[in-house]
Amino acid sequence: SWTKIPQHGFNTLPKTIWNWDKYSYNEIYKWANSEDQHTCLIGGNPWTDFVKNEDFEEKKIILYSLQNHKFSFLFPPYLLEAIKSNTNYEWWLRLHPRQLEYLDELIVFLKEKDIYHLINIKDASALSLPEIFTKTKVHVTNFSGCTLEAVNFGIPSIIIDKRGLDAFK
Repeated sequence: SWTKIPQHGFNTLPKTIWNWDKYSYNEIYKWANSEDQHTCLIGGNPWTDFVKNEDFEEKKIILYSLQNHKFSFLFPPYLLEAIKSNTNYEWWLRLHPRQLEYLDELIVFLKEKDIYHLINIKDASALSLPEIFTKTKVHVTNFSGCTLEAVNFGIPSIIIDKRGLDAFK
């Protein structure tokens, strides 16, 4: 909510703000369309639309999009048990970009918890998010913005942290 708009608008923001979805649009509309300096529109995500039309191998993937947080927080006991007991799905862990430098530590943690062999980190972090969502059945997160993109693909998200529930009502 950018409530103090300068007389001639913000010089660092575009005059028209392109939104991928109605949720983002609704938030920006509250302040952007209240002034003559900025407007917003729902234009979709062209890359998402392109990827939706691609033909990908059918997989049963549960995507867990991580946040830059301690591993013990990201993997509570109930989630570790869910990963171990749902082996008919492929569990993909998408690292937050700021976590990439901790990949080796994450691998050690996952091995200690005896789930590393059940996890695909490589593809989940190498492919684009729209490509991954074409294969995903369920999205799990604490409070990742990936939740909004999952909606664009009709993929349900399981939000396991109160901050996520507050952010993505």
